[in-house]
Amino acid sequence: MRIVPQCAYNDVSEGKGTDMKTTEEKADLAKALRTWRGDMTMKQAAELIGIPARTLEGIEQGRGFSYPQMLKIAMKATKGADNA
Repeated sequence: MRIVPQCAYNDVSEGKGTDMKTTEEKADLAKALRTWRGDMTMKQAAELIGIPARTLEGIEQGRGFSYPQMLKIAMKATKGADNA
């Protein structure tokens, strides 16, 4: 099941997002993502929210994401889905 619409992912992959500005914002997103992911594998979590596992890995490593709000909405929408 893909939570994030494919068109939204295409916008990200085409560089139409707004890059995260600060290291602190990137670190906060990474921490939230790791907490949300819980015991799920990287692959499971990525499939659940509809982004590549490599992208998810980069976010967790603090590289940021072009659409942090969209990612937070996807995490909130799937909270408890596979990581209950």
